[in-house]
Amino acid sequence: MTSRMTPLLERNEQLARTFTPVPLGLPAAQVIVITCLDHRVDPAITLGLRLGDAPVLRNAGGRVTQPVIEEIAYLAFLAERAGHHSYVGAQARVVRDRGTGGQRLVVGVGVDE
Repeated sequence: MTSRMTPLLERNEQLARTFTPVPLGLPAAQVIVITCLDHRVDPAITLGLRLGDAPVLRNAGGRVTQPVIEEIAYLAFLAERAGHHSYVGAQARVVRDRGTGGQRLVVGVGVDE
């Protein structure tokens, strides 16, 4: 199979041979990045993220849509399972952006004290 996918699949196989999974845990940066699909922008590079720092959700326009909210709810569920229930908190709320009149999602994942 000669295609544009061949080098990608070969790199994936190489990673699979050497990759050691780590237990599920909270993202190190304790943030969720929502950004657009623009292939010219790599959130890991532009934000200085490393593997495990933050989940990155990408869609057209980097908009907070109902499916994005559902993904964040699922991430909050995983975060709750990764830590002890009484020690991990995850919350999200939609707020109106006064500058644009649109909506944006504010998410917080933190440790209860």
